[in-house]
Amino acid sequence: MKGRIKVSGFDTDHLCIFATILSRGDAAIFFSGGHSLEVVSRRAQICELKNGPYEGSFLDSKRI
Repeated sequence: MKGRIKVSGFDTDHLCIFATILSRGDAAIFFSGGHSLEVVSRRAQICELKNGPYEGSFLDSKRI
């Protein structure tokens, strides 16, 4: 939505396959593997949409 976010994508073996900076108007779509988001600029805002149901970060997310 605004600012800059560093996005990294990981394959199903947890290997980083890309990293890029997203700016206002950019989008990223993930189908498998994992991803990480890192704020690059102050006051950055994003909108993340996930398919449900959302079980909470403890059950829904896994650190790689």
